[in-house]
Amino acid sequence: MSEEDVGANPLEDDGAGYLISVSDMMAGLLFVFLITLVAFVINFQAATDEKEVQTRNAEVERDAAAYARQEAENARELALEEARAAEEERDAATLARQEAENARKRALLEKERAEAQRDAARREKERLESVRDGLTNARGLRRQMLDDIRQRLKEHGIRVEIDHDHGVLRLTENAISFESGKAELAASERAKLARISAVLMDVLPCYAASASADCDARTSGKLEAVFIEGHTDNVPLGGGRFRDNWDLSAQRAMYTYRILATHEPEIPVLRNARDQPLFSVSGYGDGRPVVKHTEPTAEPRNRRIDLRFIMIPPSATQEPEPVRTLRGRGVR
Repeated sequence: MSEEDVGANPLEDDGAGYLISVSDMMAGLLFVFLITLVAFVINFQAATDEKEVQTRNAEVERDAAAYARQEAENARELALEEARAAEEERDAATLARQEAENARKRALLEKERAEAQRDAARREKERLESVRDGLTNARGLRRQMLDDIRQRLKEHGIRVEIDHDHGVLRLTENAISFESGKAELAASERAKLARISAVLMDVLPCYAASASADCDARTSGKLEAVFIEGHTDNVPLGGGRFRDNWDLSAQRAMYTYRILATHEPEIPVLRNARDQPLFSVSGYGDGRPVVKHTEPTAEPRNRRIDLRFIMIPPSATQEPEPVRTLRGRGVR
């Protein structure tokens, strides 16, 4: 050390030392401050990072919760949708069962209706067959009766014609013959009419209502009516007792009936099943000729008497519905 240095002021040395100590202290404080600041920054950054992490975690949790809620909502909606679908399926199944039940009932009703129609058709068929049998039987009995009368008349030398379809026994000029314009018969013709009345009384009582025990039960009461029908030729009448051929034909029918009843008094007594007289008369003039002529012709075959036999029809319960309806309205 130099002399100058040794001879320096001690106070200056103390001041310099003090300044060094303060500097050191300030440096230390600054270091501490820096360390503290760094620590604070680090802690603050750590806290910030932790908060960010927590925030992110919270957001993740919120997102997870929201997702979970959305998933739950989706699951609930899906469950509701499935429930609605199941309900619709149940409704559809119920509707299908109801439709099937209705279809079964309709099929059953259709079956019952078809069976009822078949039964009705069967009953109608049986009824019509019964009517047919009744009509066939009536026609058969009438044919039998007409054939019997014709055969008996033939044995008496009287020839007649028969129309089985219409039930007519025709007394042509070969049986009895009327003169043109006259209603009465000659004595020889009246004798033939007497034989005809006898034959009728031999046959008809078995077909009348009060048939005797000797008659076939199948024929009893089967005859409804016998019409004595008068006919003329087409020669006009020029005055006299008859107004026209219609009047003449009616007089011929009444004359024939009176002759029959005169020879056989039981003829007016014969009655049908409804207790009505069997015999009645009608006149047709020249309207129903056997042989047609365009000019006035004294045709002997047209001057005739027809006996028309009507059999008892089937009972009202056997008649077809249209016939019963007409009868119910008074149509006969």
